[in-house]
Amino acid sequence: MVAVALAAAFVAWLVFGRSDSETSTQTFGVTTPPGNAPAPTVATPAIATPSQLRADAAGSAVPIYWVGARTRTKIELTRAPGGTVFVRYLPPQARAGDTRAFLTIATYPRANAFVEVQRAARSSKSKTLAVAGGGVAVYDTGRRTNVHIAYPGQPYQIEIFAPQPGAAVQLVESGAVRPVS
Repeated sequence: MVAVALAAAFVAWLVFGRSDSETSTQTFGVTTPPGNAPAPTVATPAIATPSQLRADAAGSAVPIYWVGARTRTKIELTRAPGGTVFVRYLPPQARAGDTRAFLTIATYPRANAFVEVQRAARSSKSKTLAVAGGGVAVYDTGRRTNVHIAYPGQPYQIEIFAPQPGAAVQLVESGAVRPVS
């Protein structure tokens, strides 16, 4: 529990506590499910059908990224203050806000997202992937559970977290990560 609390505090600092001038080279790490964050900083997670998610995305100022509908999962949507959006894929028995680690796609508003991800890619521990549309994806080779994506001219960073090492990389390489439409 202490490790989960420390990870939650670290991720919250990375997402909400950094200024735009700070780099995202430190963003490699485990994405903490939004249900682990303190109540005042994160909205209540809710289960959403793909149709509800599409309707929400259509009226959203912040793009919502996902990997499509997946069999034997339900979608949890959480919007945090500041515009961060989390889409998590829960097993059928899980409830919204479950604190276990599940596949999560997060969209973070970041004014310099593309530059930050490019900077992170220069680390000797990083591996870079080209993404359709001119985007760049980067992950820490020692921690293949998280991949960060950014596109030129877009003020958003997308993070894919999958608890199974390599699964996030596979989702990015397959082109599965895309905006909800």
